[in-house]
Amino acid sequence: MREIASVIRPEVISLACAAPDAPPPEIAAAYARIVPELAGLSGEIGYHPAGYLPLRVAIAERYTRLGAPTRPEQILVTNGGQQGLTLLARALLRPGDRVVLETPTYPGALEAFREASAVLRPLPLGLTGFRTAVRSGAALAYVTPTFQNPTGTVLSRLVRRGLAEAAAAAGIPLIVDEVLAELAFPGAPELPPTAADVDSVITVGSLSKSLWGGLRVGWVRADPATIARLARLRAVGDLGGNLPAQMAATGLVADLDSLCRAQALTRKAAHDSLIEDLAVHLPQWPVAPVPGGQSLWIPLPHGDGASFAQTALRHDIAVLAGNGLDPTGSSDGHIRLHFRHPRSTLRDAVLRLAAAWADYRPPARISAPAPAFAI
Repeated sequence: MREIASVIRPEVISLACAAPDAPPPEIAAAYARIVPELAGLSGEIGYHPAGYLPLRVAIAERYTRLGAPTRPEQILVTNGGQQGLTLLARALLRPGDRVVLETPTYPGALEAFREASAVLRPLPLGLTGFRTAVRSGAALAYVTPTFQNPTGTVLSRLVRRGLAEAAAAAGIPLIVDEVLAELAFPGAPELPPTAADVDSVITVGSLSKSLWGGLRVGWVRADPATIARLARLRAVGDLGGNLPAQMAATGLVADLDSLCRAQALTRKAAHDSLIEDLAVHLPQWPVAPVPGGQSLWIPLPHGDGASFAQTALRHDIAVLAGNGLDPTGSSDGHIRLHFRHPRSTLRDAVLRLAAAWADYRPPARISAPAPAFAI
């Protein structure tokens, strides 16, 4: 596996790594609140492979409030959503097993499944042919139904329920990645967790996109037997997560909806700004708005994303090429741009993109270097 991100020069604006670039003040406040409790701990060695119980309770209560009744024993706290995917791949896959997923998709999921030596069975966005694919010897299915990474698309409640029911009928686990589900723009329809309709799905969640990646608190919601199995695997790797981080996260999870609403207007304004500036300076790029999330998926008029990304870097702007998000090769002509920067930074970024596009000359022959592991 290649490194998660290359070292970016300070002068480079990165639109490649889609995540908040600074912790909100509520995180520091959450740590300040737990200091007295932390100072008073006694008889607590700090090893909790399944996670800090009050945090598991808070996550379970949140799912219950959103329409998916959940008990704490159905929750495993992880070191971010990525560890949840990695543990699930280790627990549920054997070399040669087939994984059904849509493409393009989150590159971290692709890496987790490849590390388990799985065979990928890609389907187009919307997962046409899903029912047939899961009946044809698949061991696992994976979907990101809300603000899909990288396209920002949203599956209707009816479609996601149909996917979950088809997987259950085929007797295979369906991993529903809802890490981005809290990132709706104001006015966007609110959908309940997929588990509210089909309890058997395995859900992955995280605070890394909604609050800050450095907090490294995620979770898996599943049946108690699967959670117990994942906790045993977790214990082999690191005995459990950072206890102070989980203590701080307990209060943050309880307030997660209000925290996300508070930042939704800022993300929507950044999204609109990026769309407007691209229309002015790169009108030949077809750019579609999204109803939430944190990134835009852009098909280039010509050339390929990997070679354009190299040209962009020479203009001090980093973008994510589509080749690492699509095992079929169908997205080589795309790039992903995130909009989690201030408006002034995004304006400067678009000017650099426009200069890079003016200088870009597609190679005569497209090569396919191994893409970096991106988020």
